[in-house]
Amino acid sequence: MSLEDGRAGSGRDGLVRLVVDSCASRRRRRPELEETAQLVGTPPVRAAAALAAGTVEIAAGRPEIARVLLEDAVDLFAGCGAPWESARARLALAEALAAVGRAEAAAHEAGAARAALDRLAAAARAAPNDAGAGGTPAPNGLTPRETSSQRG
Repeated sequence: MSLEDGRAGSGRDGLVRLVVDSCASRRRRRPELEETAQLVGTPPVRAAAALAAGTVEIAAGRPEIARVLLEDAVDLFAGCGAPWESARARLALAEALAAVGRAEAAAHEAGAARAALDRLAAAARAAPNDAGAGGTPAPNGLTPRETSSQRG
């Protein structure tokens, strides 16, 4: 459904209707997501469910409920070693904290998220160089490890 075809309306009103419909749909699906998270029970799945539910609550204008869910998501993602997901949850948490008037805590979470994302970006930039030391083929098509195995 697009704004141009007239089914959702046009202009700003149509966009608002699409956003409201999307939030309502996500709210209706929340129990299913929570049930799946409980059934599977692993921290990453529970964290993903908490993040999804928290972002729905922010969009629905319930930042205090979102805050609790997003704090859980941050803790669960951090506990299972998922730094990118944890950073995403921290950004959403910062939004919820700002919405409830906790600007200092929001700034702290946003800063922690940016720092984690910066570390991940630095690691991604370094990865090709690290791979070259241990796994990139040499001009003869062999990796450095394969070349050293042939010599010794």
